[in-house]
Amino acid sequence: MEILKKKYPNEVEINIVGNLPLSEYLEVTSRANVIIDQVYSVSYGMNTAYNLALGKVCIGGGEDECLNEFSIAQSPIISIDTNVQDIVTKMEWVLDNKHIITDIGADSREYAENLHSHIVVAQQYLKVWRES
Repeated sequence: MEILKKKYPNEVEINIVGNLPLSEYLEVTSRANVIIDQVYSVSYGMNTAYNLALGKVCIGGGEDECLNEFSIAQSPIISIDTNVQDIVTKMEWVLDNKHIITDIGADSREYAENLHSHIVVAQQYLKVWRES
């Protein structure tokens, strides 16, 4: 993040947070356009699911293994490797394409609605329950 802060001093504001209660976390992320989370994971967690629903650009765990496991064709999550250069490269891509941040956010929201809405999840539970 220091590399990005130095290279783009007028374009980025970086907030590194952790161990916050959910309400505080959502307050902090509500002010952000881009969220980096689950860097060391092939999947994403609840924080990313919340941020997708909020229409954020999400960077982190969204590897092909995760998508294949859940039969998902594609995801708006920008996957990153666990090295500094890849993180910087992906963030620079976002900065170079900031004109489409709103579009990516809309894709994130749609993805969350299609996969994580309470109705979709409840239907999946009912299907499993009825088949067992």
